[in-house]
Amino acid sequence: MQTLFLVMSEDEIEKLSSGVAKNSTSVRKDASETKNDSKSNELASELRNSDANSEDVTLKVLGEFGKWQLWLSVYMALLKLPLAWYQLNIIFMAPPQEFWCAKPESLSFLTDKEWRRLCAPLIEEYPCLIFDPEILLVLPYMERQLIPLVKCPRFVYNTTVFTRTISSDWDLVCSRHWLIHLTQSIMMWGVLLGGIIFGIIADKCGRKIPLMIGITIQCIASFITSVLPWYWLFLVNWFILALASGGIGIISFVLSMEIVGGKWRTIIPIVYQLPFGLGNTVMAILAYWLRDWRKLEIALATLSSLFLFYWVLITESPRWLIATGQTEKALGRNGGVGGVTTFARVAAMVAPAVVNLEELRPDLPLILLAIMSFGQLALLIPLPETKDQPLPDTLEQAEEFYKK
Repeated sequence: MQTLFLVMSEDEIEKLSSGVAKNSTSVRKDASETKNDSKSNELASELRNSDANSEDVTLKVLGEFGKWQLWLSVYMALLKLPLAWYQLNIIFMAPPQEFWCAKPESLSFLTDKEWRRLCAPLIEEYPCLIFDPEILLVLPYMERQLIPLVKCPRFVYNTTVFTRTISSDWDLVCSRHWLIHLTQSIMMWGVLLGGIIFGIIADKCGRKIPLMIGITIQCIASFITSVLPWYWLFLVNWFILALASGGIGIISFVLSMEIVGGKWRTIIPIVYQLPFGLGNTVMAILAYWLRDWRKLEIALATLSSLFLFYWVLITESPRWLIATGQTEKALGRNGGVGGVTTFARVAAMVAPAVVNLEELRPDLPLILLAIMSFGQLALLIPLPETKDQPLPDTLEQAEEFYKK
């Protein structure tokens, strides 16, 4: 080797050294690329593997909870505001309102006070039933027991507290009072079906697009609700609005759960529900100042339109993107949430009818609720987590109990 270097010229030695250096650099580069390729192939293998856990992969990339998860969780929680407005809006759309039978033109010379005293029978059905005004006109002092009762054809409403309600707009009193309960039942039916329909769509097409479609429909339907002149058309539009609200509720909850991990899976669902109570407060303040259900609906629709900015503020669920090739795992999430909420929605639909049972017997709704409560206790007895198990007495015992 020494003889070889002595024979070689300086230029040849320099070229040889340069070639060795290049080869060394190339070897190191190839080793680095091989290492990176190995990591990439490892991650790609996890994503392609049908048995891979999409949650673990997501947590590796995003972490359990960071700034991005915080903002997206806040955005999803704020969607509970309009859900509270529309699901409980019936309180201010059809509040208890005093009403009485309107004076017929033939008795227009009477004051309102005189008319109400003259036509009112001392029975529970007043003002739905009144003394026949035609007879009162001819024989105002006739014995009241001899005057037949007739249905009131038209009503006047006390506008001291609420200037306009759906009751006063469409005479939802007396024999039509049940339509108020129907309105709320239609809302809950829509929320139930909306959760199912939008849940299926969200599993197939992703979370963001169905969520934004629901927000858009909710906003448009709310504006339309405020101007509809007929009750039955209002009811159809109300059902469409309820479908959108149900879809928003399911998808926003699932999305907020999919982006976090660890202990935040327990914290986020609690925080997610908090704006629902705030929504009730905001709606009560607006109703206090507006006193007109149509104006209130316009105000709520205007506030709901702010959520259209979510088109640019939120992104698709990373977990859904990873799980797209794992159909069964992806479908299980929204389906599970929808199944849990189904029974709650059914109860909400039945609730107006239960309240209406007080017309048969004042304490009947309470008796029914008590029976249902005891029935729920009976269903809890066979649960394997607590059956034949000693219940914890302290916080420490409770923590150990749930670690088992």
